[in-house]
Amino acid sequence: MVKVFPRLVESLRKKLPARTVKLVPGEYFFAHSLDLPPGILPADIHSLAEFSLESLSPFGMDQLSWGFIYLPGAPSVLLYAAYRDTLVRNGFTELEANSHVYPAFVVGTGSVFDEPTVEFKLLDRSLSAVGYAAENPVPQWVSSVRVADSDDVENPVGAARERLLKSIDASGYTVSDSILEITGETVESNDGSQLFAVRQSGDSPEPVGNDDPVGNGDPIDLKLDELGEWYADIRDSAYIRKRRKEHDLARKVWYATLAAGAAAAVCLLLQIGFFSMGLWIQHRAGVVVAQTEAFLQLSDTQERVEKIEQFVQEELRPFEMLETMNVERPSAVHFTEADAAGFNRLSVKGIGTNVTAFNRYTEALRLSPRIEAVEPQVRTSQGRALFTLTIIFKDSESGAANVVAGTSIKGAQATE
Repeated sequence: MVKVFPRLVESLRKKLPARTVKLVPGEYFFAHSLDLPPGILPADIHSLAEFSLESLSPFGMDQLSWGFIYLPGAPSVLLYAAYRDTLVRNGFTELEANSHVYPAFVVGTGSVFDEPTVEFKLLDRSLSAVGYAAENPVPQWVSSVRVADSDDVENPVGAARERLLKSIDASGYTVSDSILEITGETVESNDGSQLFAVRQSGDSPEPVGNDDPVGNGDPIDLKLDELGEWYADIRDSAYIRKRRKEHDLARKVWYATLAAGAAAAVCLLLQIGFFSMGLWIQHRAGVVVAQTEAFLQLSDTQERVEKIEQFVQEELRPFEMLETMNVERPSAVHFTEADAAGFNRLSVKGIGTNVTAFNRYTEALRLSPRIEAVEPQVRTSQGRALFTLTIIFKDSESGAANVVAGTSIKGAQATE
C-alpha cells in the first residue's frame, strides 16, 4: 500500500495527532518509592498510588502535577510530583499540546543492574541522580540539582555531580562514572516513543561513544508499555483519560484507512478507470479524522452534565460511608474499589494480606452502631484474602449517609 500510494498515506499520516514528548527537568519534583501489595491488578495501581501520594504531599492533589513509573512484574513503583504553580512560573504551560509530558529522569527507565547502582541524567541545566536496587528496573529514589551558570567553574556539570554525591547516601551503591545527557525531547512517530541522549564522561563534558554526525545522540526507546506511558504522564487525570480515548480512536481510524486504501489498490489494479475511488477514500478518511475530536468533545460534555445532575441532588456522599468503614480497618486490609449499589448499601473490593486481620475487621464492622449488616465474599490464597464486602447501613436517623445508586469510587482506600 505504501509503495502504491505514498502521497495518500503521507497525507493521511499528517492528519493523525502528532506523538510529541515534553520533558520537565527533575529538579522540580519530589519522589517516593511505593511497594506494591502482592496480587494487585495493574488497573488498581493508579488508585493506590493516588491515595498514597495524597497522604505524603503537603499540597492538595489538585495543586500537583504527578505520575509514577510502572513496569509489569516490578515489585514497586516510583511516585513523583511537582507543585503545578512552580511549573507554570518556569514556563511549562500549554502542556496539552504534547502527546506525553514526563520528568527527564524517566528517560532510560527499564535498565536492570546486578547490584545497587546510581545513574546520572542531565537535561539542559538540571542534573538528576537516580538510585536503582539490584534486579529492579524501577528507580528507588531520585535527587536533582541545578547546574551552576557561573563561568568561574571549569566543569559545571561535574561540580553539580559532586554536590549530588555529597547530598545523598551512596554507601552500598555502585556509582556510575558517566552522565546520560538527554539531547532531544520531540518524537514524531505513531508507532512508539523514542528520545535521544548521549553519554558523557563523569570528568569531562565531551560525549563518549556517540557516532551520530548530527549530534542529536543515540535514540532511546521508552521501555514503558501503553499503560505505563499514561501512568508516567504528569498531567491531570481527567485530561489523560480524554487523550487516551482520542489516541485509541485515532489509531483505529488510521488502521481502518490503511485497510480501505488496500482495498482501493486492488480495485485500481483490476480496473484503472476506478482511480477516482482512491481519491474519494482519501477525502472520506480526512472527514472521519476531522470529526473525531468533535465526537469526543460531545461525549465528554454529556459525562459532565450527568455528574452535575448528581451533585445538584446533594446526595452523592459515599466518602461518609467509607469513613465509617475505616474506623476499624487495620493496615493489612487495602481497598481497591467501592461502589454505592443502593440507597444505603456500599460494596467494597480489596486485598487482605493477613486473613486473621481481615476476619477481625469484618467482626468489628458488624458491631458498628451505624451498620445494619455485613455480607463478605472472600477468596483466600497463600494467606491473603481477596474480598468483596457488601455493607448495609442503617437509615439516616441512625447517622448513616445516603448516596445515589451506581456511584463508583476506584481505589477507595482511606488514609490510615
